[in-house]
Amino acid sequence: MVTPFAVRLAPEGKGAAALSLVVCGSSVAMIVGLPLGRTIGLFLGWRATFLIIGAAAAVILCIMGILLPRTPSDNSISLRKLPALIKSPALLNIYLVTVIAITGHFTSYSYIEPFLSKVAGFGENLVTLVLTLFGIVGLICSFIFSKDYQKHPDIYIRFAVAGICVFMLLLHAASNNPVTMILLCVLWGFAINFYNLSFQSEIIRNAPKGTAVAMSIYSGIYNVGIGAGALIGGYVCSGISISGVGYIGGAIAMIAAVICFRRMPKIHT
Repeated sequence: MVTPFAVRLAPEGKGAAALSLVVCGSSVAMIVGLPLGRTIGLFLGWRATFLIIGAAAAVILCIMGILLPRTPSDNSISLRKLPALIKSPALLNIYLVTVIAITGHFTSYSYIEPFLSKVAGFGENLVTLVLTLFGIVGLICSFIFSKDYQKHPDIYIRFAVAGICVFMLLLHAASNNPVTMILLCVLWGFAINFYNLSFQSEIIRNAPKGTAVAMSIYSGIYNVGIGAGALIGGYVCSGISISGVGYIGGAIAMIAAVICFRRMPKIHT
């Protein structure tokens, strides 16, 4: 719900910037959250980590209650109108591309840490660096997206979908050299972050009425992709080899890329 809500609160013409700030916050959380949680766990025990998260959330809830303006929903949708929303060609194509592309992405990304250590031969510090770079890339993507997406939406969508496919297919080949491996992961990070930003923006644009519902469906489909990707990647690791996750994930994402390129007018009209 936070994405369409942030866009609604933003001044006119600043929707992309608001969306970028939300994703920027998520990227900062990726960079800071894991080491902070581990540090708390080491000094106070893992239960304290959850306790502090709960307390912080309660404080944030109070702050939001005080500072956020009352904004009654102006895009609610009845159950009777829900089928029409779901049958929107643009939304259907976004959902279809998303479930396939994210399945492919998480086929590889779910196992990126063991891939980097076992296949690329990275030490613990270098693995941490690569995972941190994914978060830093998210910050950079948020800034670029807020400034330029409205001018060239097709370019961002095409790069995101094609990039997820291509960079995963090159994952094993790049693992022979630490520099190419890190560079590939950075480019992959750009692709998946631009994907998340672009497709959320397109949902908001294509569903001005019922945005929260459309975004909730998108979130559910995205999570199906996460679970399916992790499951497929697990079968690849146990049945073939962990070095093959990039090839399988890239092949799945290639299907999404073909669908996206053929149906682009129905995604961004």
